[in-house]
Amino acid sequence: MNAEAGTGELLLTYRGTVHPQHLDHMNIQYDMAKFDQAAWNPFHRIGLTPSYPRAEHRGMAALETNVRDLEELFAGDVVAVHSGVLRVGATSLRFVQEMRSGETGETAAIMRGVAVHHDRAQRRPVPFPEAVAARARALVVDHPEA
Repeated sequence: MNAEAGTGELLLTYRGTVHPQHLDHMNIQYDMAKFDQAAWNPFHRIGLTPSYPRAEHRGMAALETNVRDLEELFAGDVVAVHSGVLRVGATSLRFVQEMRSGETGETAAIMRGVAVHHDRAQRRPVPFPEAVAARARALVVDHPEA
């Protein structure tokens, strides 16, 4: 188990549908759009709300993403994305997201990512406020993708 572990369970962070304009099947472009939408829910939960960047002149930027497609999804399929934090650094979060079929629960894609907390004016990494870091540590999961 991860020494920082919080709940140990991925949180439901997005639910949606594969639309016909997704080229009749999901591909990496549409996977990333759904993963991106899902990422804002745990950010909000740890205190990185929409007003936070405006008030604090801070932001989050993706440094790294890795997506593995495991199962095909098609137009009309309902999908759910579950997210969790793998590691909390002074200025960054390593996280994992699983896109699952809403019908079968099978994992269709897994995304691992690293995002950095930065000063928007200086464009340099800055430490998370302690309250944000503490809430992020509470979301750490023990996951095979760690």
